[in-house]
Amino acid sequence: MSSAPPPALRSELMRVAPFAQMQAGHVDRFIAHATPVRYAAGDTVLAPQHGVVQQLHFIRHGSVSGRRGMAEAAGGFEFEAGELFPVGAVVGSRPVTATYIANEDTSCLLLPAAEARRLAADSAPFADFLNRRVLQLLELSRLALQVAYSSQTLAEQSLDAPLSTLARKAPVVLRPDAPLAQALSLIHERHIGSVVVVDAAGAALGILTRHDVIGRVTLAQLPLTTPVSQVMTAPVYTLGVDATAQDAVLLMARHGVRHLPVTDAGKVVGIVSERDLFALQRLSLKQVSNAIRSAGDVAALRVVAGDIRRFARNLLAQGVGARQLTELISRLNDVLTERVVQLLAEKHRCDLGRACWLAFARDVNDALDACGYPRCKGKVMASNPACCLTGDEWCARFNEWMEHGAPDDLLNASIYFDFRP
Repeated sequence: MSSAPPPALRSELMRVAPFAQMQAGHVDRFIAHATPVRYAAGDTVLAPQHGVVQQLHFIRHGSVSGRRGMAEAAGGFEFEAGELFPVGAVVGSRPVTATYIANEDTSCLLLPAAEARRLAADSAPFADFLNRRVLQLLELSRLALQVAYSSQTLAEQSLDAPLSTLARKAPVVLRPDAPLAQALSLIHERHIGSVVVVDAAGAALGILTRHDVIGRVTLAQLPLTTPVSQVMTAPVYTLGVDATAQDAVLLMARHGVRHLPVTDAGKVVGIVSERDLFALQRLSLKQVSNAIRSAGDVAALRVVAGDIRRFARNLLAQGVGARQLTELISRLNDVLTERVVQLLAEKHRCDLGRACWLAFARDVNDALDACGYPRCKGKVMASNPACCLTGDEWCARFNEWMEHGAPDDLLNASIYFDFRP
């Protein structure tokens, strides 16, 4: 039979949350399973490279600071005597995202993570504390990150804003038979980036931008009497006045354009550019998209992948919502993945019109891992032979999952129903 814990230690714990709200028996259980450990000033208590956190730490004396990694972006944080850490990593069964350093001689009680989860199952106050602490840390991290990254961008335009609030200037339009000289004069004299070519009803037929001039006019040495319809980009992508800036951002990223005519009942009433959406932002959406499409090898894509993450931080600093941020960054990640596949298809002399990239899936997985997209720990990857099935085999597998409905079946269905070619 185990001996009773020292009364002084039980009294010490029951002066702070969550132990003050817990049953004495549960507090005694915490003490019985915890191991006392001392750290000298400057010692590393926890770090990401240590892997999945194995113990929940309770500080009896001293203090611990979180540094580097996510902690550095959030301005750092500190835990003092009477506090538990790292709650989020223990609850999530994951490594920490910062390095924890003892500020001074510090003594802790270390409770095994598995026992912490068992105790939470039996003690409602302990479980409630852990859950509330995770939510509190998430909110503090979100706010701290937004403040930290706000210095990286000055753009404050909400991506929820309708395009009608952005397209304030009347568009410069031309008929398709207008001479090239007239289009170039308008671009030059009005200091604009594009002219829109419209039909008699004002509907967009095409667009000519400054960027088009070099390749389609200058290098081609076309006479200035050439009709603008012969050099315009057609068809042209447009959005209605009720569409949001977020819609415009996604359309620009998807098609690699930087000007979008805005229409009302089919008629062009304005135009928005990338500059309108991210006027003061140093990292351009067009820059990232173009860098991805022009990358000549995986090494170049590794650099661009870093730009995608930096771009995400800039958007986070603007207060862009999670859904919008996820959509946009997912689109850029898709474009990068497509470029990886294209480059490796050329390397393997594989015609993607006649073959699937599963033929060189391991190389694709390796390249994405090199770009900072880690391999799936659950091996849900194209390089896994278990994922390389025929159409009939996939149908049979889906039918089995749906018929049985076991927890693993539901998990697999939720993963693989998002399967894309």
